[in-house]
Amino acid sequence: DIGTYAKKALLQQTYTVAVEGGEVYTDIGATASDYELTYTVDGVELSTSATEDEAAKLERRNDQDMYKTGTGVQTEVYVDNDKEETYIVVINTWLAEAAVDYRTSSEDIILDVFVGTTDNGPETVPDSYTVEVEDIPEIEDLVEGDLVLVRMADDEIVSIDTPDVVSDVAIDEYDADRDDADPYTNYKLNSVTAEDTEYPANVKTYWEAEFIYDHATEDLDDATYNLYLDYFGNVIGVEQVEGEDRYVFVVGYDVNSSHLARAIDSALVIFPDGTIDTIDVRDNELTEEEANAAKLEGTKGDGNSNVNRWFTYSVNDSEVYTLESYVDDQIVATWDDISGSEDGVIDRDYSTVGDKDDASKAAVGNNASVFITVDADDDVEDAGSIVDVNGMVTGIREANIQLETY
Repeated sequence: DIGTYAKKALLQQTYTVAVEGGEVYTDIGATASDYELTYTVDGVELSTSATEDEAAKLERRNDQDMYKTGTGVQTEVYVDNDKEETYIVVINTWLAEAAVDYRTSSEDIILDVFVGTTDNGPETVPDSYTVEVEDIPEIEDLVEGDLVLVRMADDEIVSIDTPDVVSDVAIDEYDADRDDADPYTNYKLNSVTAEDTEYPANVKTYWEAEFIYDHATEDLDDATYNLYLDYFGNVIGVEQVEGEDRYVFVVGYDVNSSHLARAIDSALVIFPDGTIDTIDVRDNELTEEEANAAKLEGTKGDGNSNVNRWFTYSVNDSEVYTLESYVDDQIVATWDDISGSEDGVIDRDYSTVGDKDDASKAAVGNNASVFITVDADDDVEDAGSIVDVNGMVTGIREANIQLETY
């Protein structure tokens, strides 16, 4: 085929981890280190001044990393002794997802390449590329949702491959560099250990960022994961495939700032085991509709002491909780909604809360139901706010709860 190709006869060294200038110097020799240098990253040649900076690193015992080299990055060094030229070529790999099925009509496909994260949170931010079959024939086999490894040159996808997958494994631990003051932009995943095997992390590991940024090691026990690997056995994507949602009941919520994108708020919460505690919390995972339905803010915009709603959550290694979703179909009952009982009793005879004539607006206790009883206090800002847990029972047959009003 007619095209532009690497002259493999000139290839002197290949690296797949960060490499120091002194190491390259030792591998190619002093003479080649003094040749005129050309330095490219993903098909883009560095400027003259930037190239001079990299050439200056090619000295004995220099401990500075060559530009953009790292774990999972393929760095090739070519030496042309006839022309007295040295070439350093840096090639990254990214994980990408097919946004649509291969389109036979237009003979192309859209690939979403995961290239980083937002400044406001850990959602992955894919860049979309249209790839034509005449350039990469392998796209004919792709359907929406397929994950592939891609390489790019001058901001165009030039190759795709199927990643190896370590499927449905438990993660024992992971290692990361993190700045708690700015965890989203100053963060680097170093490795993941799954079932006693450590997988170094590719420097372009961004998928799925929910795991990478939000989970602490002790929170990984209830789920299993797929690990997607690059060409060299490094993890380049982490996907949760099985796990149970965790729930928390938010009693009251204090908004510490409405002006900072990632401000840490405070909430009084009750966990399903009956523990009541005040925690640091974010609600930036919630949609606007969920936040409104949850009534996290009061009329003054500074919080609400009677939120009284269930949420799913995750927690990071700094013990900051993220409210991930507002649990749908919650029955919020008043005194009159305790069906069949004039005395405000919940027991085996009066087990329905809400509208007993409309199943969509009623909650019916059974032997799996967990009842958490609480004390309220009318001395706080909003009368009747929950202040403590005083009891817990499982099963409607065991329940005999007398309600009081405030």
